[in-house]
Amino acid sequence: MASLEACEEKMTSSVSVKTDPEHSEVAVSNPVPAYDEAETKRILRKVDYRLVPMLAVMYLLAFVDRSNIGNAKVAGLNQDLHLTGSQYNIALTIFFVPYIICEIPCNIILKLTRPSIWLPSIMIAWGVVLTLTGIVKDFRGLVICRFFLGVTEAGFFPGATYLLTIWYLRYEVQTRMVVFFAAASLSGAFSGLLAYAIQHMDGIGGLRGWQCFSFTIPSVIRELGYSAANAQLLTIPIYVLAMICTVGVAIASDRAKQRYSYILLGAVVASLGFIALIASPRPGWPGLTYGFLFLASSGVYSCIIPTICWIGNNLAPSSKRAIGMAALIGGGNLGGIVGSNIFLEQEAPQYWTGYGVCLAISLLAIVATLILRRAYLRDNLARDKMTEAEIRAKYTDAQLAELGDRSPYFRYTL
Repeated sequence: MASLEACEEKMTSSVSVKTDPEHSEVAVSNPVPAYDEAETKRILRKVDYRLVPMLAVMYLLAFVDRSNIGNAKVAGLNQDLHLTGSQYNIALTIFFVPYIICEIPCNIILKLTRPSIWLPSIMIAWGVVLTLTGIVKDFRGLVICRFFLGVTEAGFFPGATYLLTIWYLRYEVQTRMVVFFAAASLSGAFSGLLAYAIQHMDGIGGLRGWQCFSFTIPSVIRELGYSAANAQLLTIPIYVLAMICTVGVAIASDRAKQRYSYILLGAVVASLGFIALIASPRPGWPGLTYGFLFLASSGVYSCIIPTICWIGNNLAPSSKRAIGMAALIGGGNLGGIVGSNIFLEQEAPQYWTGYGVCLAISLLAIVATLILRRAYLRDNLARDKMTEAEIRAKYTDAQLAELGDRSPYFRYTL
């Protein structure tokens, strides 16, 4: 790798290629000025206080809006809209179709416009759609609202995660991203508490309780024999523990400067949780099943952020990262389509199909993580063996600048 001293010695019209190990970018740059460490920390804290809390609140609202259909079901949505058969599952599924399709285009729009304009605009749009959901009268109206909720929310999560990778260095970003993402875990607790209160508003203003909410965990707990109101409250501890685990894993991962082992940890814990749920005797032991939900949820939530950061760390330049992260998140949301159709009412409270599919996906995540880690390590070792002379003989400065993460100077985060 060309050193800073070499750059200073040349000071010619030609530039030198260097790798910034923190930014996961390969850049062509002139001599890098020295920065005051205290001033850098001050600016970093300023960004922390302004950017991260705002994104966290926005994501909290987005996740509550998206997942409240589960609380609405417990509160009587199916009965009031006369949903039959698989209609509720269809309403869940339809959200993810535009949500997945629109994620990459939305990140392209974000790159072409400004986050300060794009993100608030889509937030207002999904708020309007959710408000209209509260006045639907039948299955068709519910499906239309869920479809447009998917359209309007599609750009937020990939856009926000990409924005964080732009503002923070590669081993700073996960600690910040987890504060933002913890809002998803917190939203489960918040929506459960909110649902408990709203359910007691049934009839106020001529509205049914579920209309004031305007996925699965509330429904699972309800099927264990708890009342609808208690089912809402019992979701809260599950999401709180998931949030704590997510934060702890993120901090440890950034300090260790490693991603794959923490993804494996989460996937293994989730797998154990789903195995326990499948093996749990039901009915008759609702407390045992409830306890295993803690294990499965904590594992699932804690490995999501390391996965997103792993991809964000290892894609360059920024345009490739924007599209790659949107593609990753879009692919992950295919699980939403699957999940909406595997927890079958006729299997309650065992949900053999749902837990079995979740277990298979968790095991697949373990295998995929090990394969990807091996591939990254192989490429890093191959690049370590290349000498400066070999690199200069093969590439020009312009070519090196365009290679991004394929540059021989780039090192993948493991």
